[in-house]
Amino acid sequence: MKLRNQSFLNTALGLSILGLGGCLAIYSARSFGENPFYFAFRQLLWLGSGVIFFLFLARIPFRYYEKNAWLLAGISFSALILVLVFGTTINGMRGWFSIGGKVLLQPSELAKAPYLLLLSVIASNESMTSKRRFLLLSGTGGAFCGIILLQPDFGTASVYFAGLAIVLFVTGFRYRILALLPAVALPCTVLFLLNHEYAMARIAGYLNPDAHLYGSGWHIKQFQYTLAHGGLFGSDWGGALWSNAYLPFSHSDSAFAAIVESGGGAGGLLILGGFLAMVWLFREMALSGGNNTARILIFSAGAVCAVQALLHIGVNTALLPPTGLTLPIFSYGGSSLFGTMAAFGMACSASSSGCPSHSGTEKKSANTVEF
Repeated sequence: MKLRNQSFLNTALGLSILGLGGCLAIYSARSFGENPFYFAFRQLLWLGSGVIFFLFLARIPFRYYEKNAWLLAGISFSALILVLVFGTTINGMRGWFSIGGKVLLQPSELAKAPYLLLLSVIASNESMTSKRRFLLLSGTGGAFCGIILLQPDFGTASVYFAGLAIVLFVTGFRYRILALLPAVALPCTVLFLLNHEYAMARIAGYLNPDAHLYGSGWHIKQFQYTLAHGGLFGSDWGGALWSNAYLPFSHSDSAFAAIVESGGGAGGLLILGGFLAMVWLFREMALSGGNNTARILIFSAGAVCAVQALLHIGVNTALLPPTGLTLPIFSYGGSSLFGTMAAFGMACSASSSGCPSHSGTEKKSANTVEF
């Protein structure tokens, strides 16, 4: 028990250090404003609350998560439905609940952990045939992705889709079955683009930003100018001129570009390497996890976080068309931070379920997931 608590505290310390780095990045991106500490201070409050939330979730025995996976996912899915009716629209997307006009909660961020938990429970259910598990997993993933696309939020739906693909992959489904995923995703993407003019405009701006310089290509060009201004080692922290003056959403959706302007390409590579290392660390945690559900959840929690980070970085480096995605832990936003803390808290709970004190008599089944 003492060893487990120490592990939780060490993880919380690591998340706190990363979060403080995010607060510094947010301050640097807004340092030229009238109130440069406003967003950084708010993020600091979210960080303190988020770490406490992480420790609370990590200490809950994993068997309770398994038992209530359908309930937690059902509540999360209901929130995604309700936000379409009662939510607040920002930048053309109805994806937030407004509390008192000062606090915004984004249910699609908070639902990631319950979503991955439910996928893990379904994937590890040995009482079902592989075909039935695949259909149930695909139906669950399709339902969550579909309801998020209605907001419309293509970026977050892509992260949810990646979560489904990761769970199917680590569960051991054959490649010919996994090939069905892009076969379904491609026509859905085309249909989404055809039904949303702003998405088509973003594609046009991405393909030829100079021709749409003062429209859909503006964000792409500002990404390029911001990265160029950062150079190899960056400008001084607090002196990110381009992030403060021209880069849209420099403290949230454009956080990586703002960080590179302050920390240079070297700082950007450090962050990129850190997220890639996260996948390996969560893989190692999964290998010591308890049952199959725990192992799948642990790996998918780390992998999905890394996928979101890579998508964010891809957009910020103009390798992908612009879409609204935060950089986990570093970007401003309580919902994003709490969503990440929830997934990591559940993953730590799952990891501790593999300790001798929790599952010393547990044996691997014939269908144990291997990574």
